[in-house]
Amino acid sequence: SVGNGFRFRFTCPITGKIQSRKNQNRAELEKIKSQLISDIDAGFYQQRVREAEAAKGKEKTTFITAVRAYEKERERDFARGDIQRSTLDTYLTQLRRLKPLYDLDCADLTTHHFQEIIDELPGKSADSPATQRTRKAHAIEYKRLQVWLVRHGYTATKFDPLKTGQKRKKVMWVPQPGEVQKVIEAAQGKWRAMIALMATTGLRQGEVRALAWDAVDFDRQRIFVKQA
Repeated sequence: SVGNGFRFRFTCPITGKIQSRKNQNRAELEKIKSQLISDIDAGFYQQRVREAEAAKGKEKTTFITAVRAYEKERERDFARGDIQRSTLDTYLTQLRRLKPLYDLDCADLTTHHFQEIIDELPGKSADSPATQRTRKAHAIEYKRLQVWLVRHGYTATKFDPLKTGQKRKKVMWVPQPGEVQKVIEAAQGKWRAMIALMATTGLRQGEVRALAWDAVDFDRQRIFVKQA
């Protein structure tokens, strides 16, 4: 109670500032408190705060700001004994993988952004991909983060499930004949002959560079590849 009325305080999940609500009637204040808790759980309160902040001309919320707030919530889970220290460290390591996305606005995040991070996870060596178990563990934590972002009003994006199977192969770009011809015509000096030879014979760059005149049979129109 305060003065002739009643008051309760809470921390705004968006700004981190202490807020309060007052009412002369305790029963009415309890109704206000109950509705506020419901709005926060549903993300409505956070959305209203974000809209109010945007109306003030403030900058949009970058992803790094949301990640830092999420990390603090994870640390509170540890402080309450809900998770072990090793589990917390694992979560924080997984979140650091999202660093390439830090500068994005939360409202612009898509499933594709998170999928790219999972697809590029390294394995035990730099040249090997991460195991499916590792990708799945990251996907589970990123899904928790996505749900948290929506619940706290950072984004309204409906994220699709993340794929954790074999790393998807990148599609190789194959130029069309007309495009190859333009490249050949634009090349100068020896590069024109080299590019034309690679395009018409399928020889690799190292094989062309290693060619000597005695490897070319002009009479039978043949080239003998002896080394690369």
